[in-house]
Amino acid sequence: MVSIMVNKKLQDMANKVASEFTSEKDFEEFTKALRKQFWESTLEGELDDHLGYAKHETRGNGTGTVVTAIPVNASTANTVNLK
Repeated sequence: MVSIMVNKKLQDMANKVASEFTSEKDFEEFTKALRKQFWESTLEGELDDHLGYAKHETRGNGTGTVVTAIPVNASTANTVNLK
């Protein structure tokens, strides 16, 4: 029963999105953006899992992580070891 409701909602959402396309190019651009968003969020999740903390969390600070800062007007990077 729940599966049927979920499938119905997904089908309704797909029909609504599909009605917005006026050409094949619109559809291709949409699927490209959708794939890009999928892979970015997947890779970010993998990185968070690997590091043990999410992006921008303070939990990673002071753990010996090497931070590389590139000043706006500099041609070389400055590396600081936080250990």
